[in-house]
This record gives sequence, C-alpha cells and structure tokens, in this order.
Amino acid sequence: MFLYNLEMSGKEKSLIRQAKNMRMPIPDRIKNKPILKSDLIIYFNAFFDLVSDRRENGFIPWSSVIQYSIYYEFDSIQTEKLLFFIRALDAEHKKWIDKTEKGVQSHDNTPKSSH
Repeated sequence: MFLYNLEMSGKEKSLIRQAKNMRMPIPDRIKNKPILKSDLIIYFNAFFDLVSDRRENGFIPWSSVIQYSIYYEFDSIQTEKLLFFIRALDAEHKKWIDKTEKGVQSHDNTPKSSH
C-alpha cells in the first residue's frame, strides 16, 4: 500500500484516462491496488503529517512521533503502534528514496563539466 502510493502518486488517474481513451483495460496494478485497512489509516496519515520533521539522517525523530501522539491524545497502545508504524514506513520510504536516487544516477549520462 505504502509503496504503491509512493510510486503511483499523481499517476493513477492519468493512466486510467489513457487506458479508457485507448480502449484498453485498466492496468492490473491499478485494478488490484492494495487497500489500507481502516484501523491503520490513522498511522498512515500520521506518517505523512510527520514527514516534514525528517532529519538529515533520513528518518523522523522519536520525539516528533511522541509529540504527535500527545497532541492527538493517543493512549499507550496507540502510541506504541504509532512508533512501530512510523519506523516501518520510514524504513521503507528510505529504501524507496535510495533506490529512486540510485536509478536517477545510473540514468544520468550527461557529461560532467571539468571546469
């Protein structure tokens, strides 16, 4: 679900429109996209709320997560889950960023200036 959103952000509607215009079926990846369970939406949204707190090391600090849980009055179980999901989503996000940056670098064949 998370990676689908990262990779397909802003593309899904355009791809559906293109498929319809070309009288082609909607791509399987869109047709069979993952669905987020309703009890996890709060943690998914929290991740995107906290993204702007990311530090130079690429991760959202623990203190930001705790402040978020206090502000939204999470109980101790919700706070534990929030910490777990933020860490898991952050790790996947970092992997995705690293992979994306690596792909961009490997496709960058422009000559480097020697000035």
